[in-house]
Amino acid sequence: MKIVRNFTVFIAWAIILGGSPANVPAAQAETNPGLDNGFVKLTFDAHTGQFELRPTPDSAMVLTAGPSLEFDGRKISASEASHVKVSQEDFKDELGAGEKLIVEYEFSGAFPGFRYELREYAGKPWLTVTAFLPKGDYRLSDFAVVEGKLQVPEAVNARVYVNSGSSGGNTGVWHLGMRRLESANLSVVYAPKIKMALGMGFYSFYRASSSVVTQYWSAVELSMTSGAHYNGYKPASEDLRTESVLLDFGADPLKLLDEWTDAAVSAVHPQFNHNTRTGFINTWYAFGDAAYGDVELQQARILRDSILPGYGITFVELGEWQTQRHQFGDVGDDLGFGDDQLAKDLFPHGVGWLCDQYHALGFGCSFGANYAYAAWESPLVKQGVPWLVREDRSRMAFGVPIDFTDPAAQKWVYNLYHQAADFNAKWVWSDFDGGPTRGSLHDPTKIRGFEDIREGLKAIRAAVGPDTFIHRFCCGPYFTYVGLADKVRTGQDMVGVGDWTGLEAVARELAGTYMLHQHFWINDPDPLYVGGRDYVHNEGTGPIPSDALIRNEVRMRLQLQMTSGSFVTIGENMEDLDAERLHLLTMVLPTYGQAARPLDLFTHTIPEVYDLPVKADWDNWHVLMLQNWNDSNQAYRVDFAQMGLDREKDYLVYRFWDQTFLGEYRGDAEFSVGGHEGETYAIREKRPYPWVLSTDMNLTQGGVDLQEVKYDREARRLSGTASRHPGAEGRVVLFVPPGYEVSAASDEYRTTGDLSSGKLVYLRVKFQAATTPWFVEFNKRK
Repeated sequence: MKIVRNFTVFIAWAIILGGSPANVPAAQAETNPGLDNGFVKLTFDAHTGQFELRPTPDSAMVLTAGPSLEFDGRKISASEASHVKVSQEDFKDELGAGEKLIVEYEFSGAFPGFRYELREYAGKPWLTVTAFLPKGDYRLSDFAVVEGKLQVPEAVNARVYVNSGSSGGNTGVWHLGMRRLESANLSVVYAPKIKMALGMGFYSFYRASSSVVTQYWSAVELSMTSGAHYNGYKPASEDLRTESVLLDFGADPLKLLDEWTDAAVSAVHPQFNHNTRTGFINTWYAFGDAAYGDVELQQARILRDSILPGYGITFVELGEWQTQRHQFGDVGDDLGFGDDQLAKDLFPHGVGWLCDQYHALGFGCSFGANYAYAAWESPLVKQGVPWLVREDRSRMAFGVPIDFTDPAAQKWVYNLYHQAADFNAKWVWSDFDGGPTRGSLHDPTKIRGFEDIREGLKAIRAAVGPDTFIHRFCCGPYFTYVGLADKVRTGQDMVGVGDWTGLEAVARELAGTYMLHQHFWINDPDPLYVGGRDYVHNEGTGPIPSDALIRNEVRMRLQLQMTSGSFVTIGENMEDLDAERLHLLTMVLPTYGQAARPLDLFTHTIPEVYDLPVKADWDNWHVLMLQNWNDSNQAYRVDFAQMGLDREKDYLVYRFWDQTFLGEYRGDAEFSVGGHEGETYAIREKRPYPWVLSTDMNLTQGGVDLQEVKYDREARRLSGTASRHPGAEGRVVLFVPPGYEVSAASDEYRTTGDLSSGKLVYLRVKFQAATTPWFVEFNKRK
């Protein structure tokens, strides 16, 4: 049964005197309605037009906020309303069910007013906020769906999650201090003193881009604004529903990021290809502009003869095929932005011919273009096509942005990418994306900064079909890609070996977007470098000789790749990858596919503690990865409860890189890691019978390298299969409780430990074929 309660407030003095409702005597309000679900308490103040939201029981963190908007160049706040009507009723939507307040604001001036909905969800510390505007002859700039102040002790010490909304940038968690931080779509404020956090994020992707701004205001107060950006859009023919904001309280700020993601997925249902086990060679990283057709074909031939195709590296890119005009400082002309002409000096046989050669070698091909801008010397600019937004010169080095609301522009980009379908390229990419930031669009019913960008992407999808990967790289506002792209670069381009500062930035950015992976798209971590044979190719810096520091850094890069959960890109010259370097690559191949949670995201600016829950059809366990970015040794005490483990159970811990059993732990464990080093551990629940503890073949330690593991209690036989390339050799590590002794095994083995506390069995597996069975049989003392 729907319950409806109405509350009406007439602000007569405001109308007569032309003053603000803030001046209206409190006695004029019949009531201040509110909601309380036992998790959050909402109170609406009809005099100010604002609401107060606090977690229950009462907390020192309280949000007081309301809506404001900019129309026809003027800002209007809720407090200027001349008439406010409030009703209350039950609801049920894609996020859950509960009660909502419906606030109808009316204004005495030219603006007609709007409806404002506050939804409180049963069983959750959640409130969602959405506004509904009538159609009319007015232009809408920004709509602050939530604008107000957050009371929080020691505001200067707050830690704030920021998402740049583009590859690279300032994504991560920052100490706020006395400054202003702007995030795309969502932010989380964490107050360490009271161990409480507020998440504020737009979970819808209807029509507009959005941002969340956090600013220090006073010793106990922050200013927070979540705004949807309409960029002068005129709702002339239809009503407008703003983007929706989720407000979420909790003690674990990391959980708030997860919950925001789940809410967005429930609302949007993004569709994309989830396959991370197909990787590719990106020859540009090894050869730059010298990656012409013959070079790329030679790389493909070396790849064919290597072990990597068996681990999923089965695509080779077609390079920067567009005509390029090398001009110092001009990115657009240098890389052929908006050019649809083939660079015949680099690809004399054409890219279709090159793709055919890849297919003949057993590979797929990756085709792409820099299509969002037209460089100043490109044919599009020279021809004066009408679908360029010439008023926008915000990216002079890129050229002129293309207006993809124009059907002619859509046809152009469709034809450009339909070439991929013509020669059966199943992986397409685009780089240096974006859209106009000013000027008018061909189609005034579309909103600049969101819908115009999606129109171009929709044309590409139509050109290549539903079963082709769409991969987006640099510079565009990536939340516009939700539901349209399969793979998205969320961090900056991977830096060369030896660039610790750059690598730290990449690590921070990837950690800050962990929750987007396999929910919105597949996060692209960019090429994995393992150091080459004798030296490292670094564009602009020259060769770096091999040394111990490179070995440590490569391990950290492998772990970083593992934390991303993503596909592997080869960015080094295949000629430099000897047997040792290829073996290092297999430590993360094939990919597991899920991102690790950075447990210390709100503690360390560069996260150092990652938890990857691994689930196989034969067991569940955790892989813990520690990344010490400091110069000195560090001790890390890890609470098992933070990993979702039972503090009352016993767990076995095994260190991967030096293949060392650390022992049995309950509740927590402390780990020591050297400066600028990474370590990986398997944490498995102790069993009363022999069971797998680890392997030396892959960082998942059984997640992708072991299958069909089972223990036959009657026969006392532990068996399974292992997968690597033919000719490989590996070890399966078993923990054997007291009283068991090996009686037979499939291959050579050695044991360590003693009968009283249990021992380890290291079983050799030699791969005559890609999949090899193994077993160990035991006797048990009575």
